Amino acid sequence: MNNSKKKDMRSKILIIVSFCWFILVSCEDWLTVASDTEIANEQQFQDQQGFQDAVIGVYLQLTGASLYGQDLTWGYLELLAQNYELVASSSYKAYFEYDYEEASVAGTINSIWAAAYNTIANINNILKWETINGGCMNPAIDSLVKGEMLAVRALLHFDLVRMHGKGNLEKHPEYLDELSIPYSTEFKKETPPRYSYGKTLELIIADLYQAIAYLEMDPVCGQREESFYDKLYFGGFVSKEAKGRDDRMNYYATKALLARVLMWRGREEDKQEAYALAKDICKEKDNGLAFLMYDNYVGDPLWYKRDVDMYMEWLFAPRVDGLRSLIGNTFSAEKIISTTFYWSKASVWERFELPDLDVDYRFRSCLLAEGPALNNYSILKNRKATEEEMPTVRERTSVIRLPELYYIMAECCMTSSELYNREEAVELLNEIRTARSIPASKMLDANSLSDAEIINEISKEYRKEFVGEGVQFYYYKRLGIENISGYGELMTNLQYVIPLPKSEDNYLK
Repeated sequence: MNNSKKKDMRSKILIIVSFCWFILVSCEDWLTVASDTEIANEQQFQDQQGFQDAVIGVYLQLTGASLYGQDLTWGYLELLAQNYELVASSSYKAYFEYDYEEASVAGTINSIWAAAYNTIANINNILKWETINGGCMNPAIDSLVKGEMLAVRALLHFDLVRMHGKGNLEKHPEYLDELSIPYSTEFKKETPPRYSYGKTLELIIADLYQAIAYLEMDPVCGQREESFYDKLYFGGFVSKEAKGRDDRMNYYATKALLARVLMWRGREEDKQEAYALAKDICKEKDNGLAFLMYDNYVGDPLWYKRDVDMYMEWLFAPRVDGLRSLIGNTFSAEKIISTTFYWSKASVWERFELPDLDVDYRFRSCLLAEGPALNNYSILKNRKATEEEMPTVRERTSVIRLPELYYIMAECCMTSSELYNREEAVELLNEIRTARSIPASKMLDANSLSDAEIINEISKEYRKEFVGEGVQFYYYKRLGIENISGYGELMTNLQYVIPLPKSEDNYLK
């Protein structure tokens, strides 16, 4: 598709989104459906192209700055995880200090909430019209539309739960009886109901199991002959190439998300199922969707020509239109200003266990020493080359990446009574370490580590692996970790539980 056609398509999709778009200022004004909007919907969903355009419109919303284009990946959540340096002049001091009442922080929370429920409303509208006129679509396309939209709906609800609900559910199952966020499954005027925390997680899990069933038609599964998938490639809506599906909630990304949800709930049976899901995905890693790599790999001397974003390991990394402009110089450590996200030399040496593990790809190739005396480090995974350096760049943000599944399995091997296997846990960690260029002489040895030390190695791997991906804060919160690097006080529910938006006070009382 040439640039002019892409621009026309993007404009068309944005117009389509506006037909069913609403702003969630307050749940008391949840939705106003005008007659002209209903007419627009009838026109929109009269054929397969209309459904396809609406789905792409949802992904455009999903990658806005308030969602996975920034705040839920490299932005807000990473500040909560203390994953960047806090300088005296930082514009984000209130974010680092969990000051949820501060105006800019409260504004960010409100924006995330509104954008998430806005997107959920559009998903529910697509699903509503699918029940009315889904027969106009090729059955395989229809199945993919339902599967992807259910999976994205679950993703958004789950991240709202993780933000606004309590963590450490394994040790505090009583939290499951508390009231949770509104769970929206219908496109209608009435406000969606609030359920208990436990019931909300059950609804998320049910959506994901249903999505997985629909996504068995996904080309990444390779269950049909290639000629079958050729028929689905309507205007680029469905790629028959496995790597062409990692910008959408595909079959494996949905299973990985389900593993995340089960680990969050944390029951013994949840861990067993999460382990099975993760193992099933990892044994398929050579199918072209995603696989561990970068062992013995340094790449080009020019940082922007290396695979610093580790794109070959993406399970779900949506395309973010204008990401290079959105990031700008945020991750350049050459000159530190109040909005720079970077690491100090001391932070890098502590995090990557230097100089002992200085061959680690994540240090050697994915960081760049800059600034006075080269004491500041640019985090290259999230940095984007200028147009002068590279005319085009991958404008994607990683939401789910393969190594997380190895860490999930390793954790299950250490904390599940049925799966307990410390040797396997260490083998899984070493597989990642090997894929990060760490030599055999530096591999972990199960015989020389206690159980607590193995669990600590998992935590250290998270800190090395997932900067800029919105993973670390939730890991800390899920386990109820009280002492986190970069924050001088004990972490409690006061820090971990993000209050609901002020706009919802009347509705949520």
